[in-house]
Amino acid sequence: MTETFGPDVEITIPPPITAVLGLAGQRDAHIKHIAEHGRMAWQSATGYNGRALVEAQIATKSLNRMTRLGRAVFKRVA
Repeated sequence: MTETFGPDVEITIPPPITAVLGLAGQRDAHIKHIAEHGRMAWQSATGYNGRALVEAQIATKSLNRMTRLGRAVFKRVA
């Protein structure tokens, strides 16, 4: 992913509740942080909440625009 988006981008994917430690260093660090401090603290520490809010805003704007484009326009004739 760093080849595509550059070295400054950090990919943060929340591990599932049943996740166990493996061979991935960053993923294991996330799992340990969640186990020690809880999922909400992990979301705050990684900035995951902010990213989720931005994604929701983008999705809402896109959906509203698509709805407006697909809505029929009625004009009174008589």
